[in-house]
Amino acid sequence: MDFLKTLFGDKALTFEELKAAVEANDKIKIANLKDGGYVAKDKFDTETAKAKKAQEDLDAANVAIEKFKGMDVESIKAAAEKYKADYDAAQITHQADMEKLQFGFALDNALKTAKAKNTKAVKALLSVEGLKLDGETIIGLKDQIDKVVTEAPYLFDVEDKDPEDPAVKFVKGGGAPNNNVKNPWLKESLNYTEQGRLLRDDPQKAKAYKAQAGK
Repeated sequence: MDFLKTLFGDKALTFEELKAAVEANDKIKIANLKDGGYVAKDKFDTETAKAKKAQEDLDAANVAIEKFKGMDVESIKAAAEKYKADYDAAQITHQADMEKLQFGFALDNALKTAKAKNTKAVKALLSVEGLKLDGETIIGLKDQIDKVVTEAPYLFDVEDKDPEDPAVKFVKGGGAPNNNVKNPWLKESLNYTEQGRLLRDDPQKAKAYKAQAGK
């Protein structure tokens, strides 16, 4: 009740004097609690903050609505569909590229295991279109490599059963290379006559020699 002392001081006041003192003091507000004319400050501040937030949300919604008024919904829908189609296509391309890389790695690894001297030349004799990668193994590749080893052993560092075959670079048991065997498509051993003979008599070997020479 100390706040009343600032109104009354040391004397009694009439109603008019009390009214005048209250109106002159900006720190004191008189309200009829029965009529609900008083609200606690913390509650008032909370409600004020809520009202402010609601107004800000309303203003933001109005701004968003104004932006949508100028948009072409059909164009937005078409753009979204195009984006999805482009994304799906990119995923398919990426998957295909990854499978191609994995296939190439597995193929090179298999040829190295088979001791191919020139993988490019051996690849030229393979039919890779029908091969399928299963994990790290290419199904059907071994049969093809075995066939090439039999038909063109000079492309591999392996011993051959027929040491008299002039196309074999290393004779059985391991020895010096047969210097009589030269690739007629290589610059240092270019021989058009031999090329013609191989193309006529042994197309498979001719194809391998050309691949080895980068032809």
